[in-house]
Amino acid sequence: MKFPCNDYRNSYQGLLCTLLACVALVGSASSVAADMPGASLRCIHPTQLREVKIIDNKHIAFEMNNHEVYVNTLPHPCPGLTPNKAILYKPTLDQLCNVDVVTVLESFGHGFMQGAGCGLGNFELMSKEEGATLLGKKPRGPRY
Repeated sequence: MKFPCNDYRNSYQGLLCTLLACVALVGSASSVAADMPGASLRCIHPTQLREVKIIDNKHIAFEMNNHEVYVNTLPHPCPGLTPNKAILYKPTLDQLCNVDVVTVLESFGHGFMQGAGCGLGNFELMSKEEGATLLGKKPRGPRY
């Protein structure tokens, strides 16, 4: 069996092999970059969430079970989104993504009433120190 990229006589075949190589390189670079502070993700897994903290009307911190902290910067200020408020989110399939909406929950008697709905942005990984500061905690040991 002959690997199709070994023979570049067919120009379409050569172009396809070049495109496949570029996709492989970009995919491996993005998975490495996702582990570095400042890396931006489109989605996180809500089953891995440990804590959610509203920072202000444009920023929400998400602490994962492995103690990584991602900050989501909303594209627009969200009316009613303030620290100590509750939010509701409905993940797309099994992930919480930058196309999803969070809804501010307003206290109403003995329950909650849905307030403003606001679109999420990308999730940016914070350094250990930044994440601990945002959550008001002491920095933990190294990530493994």
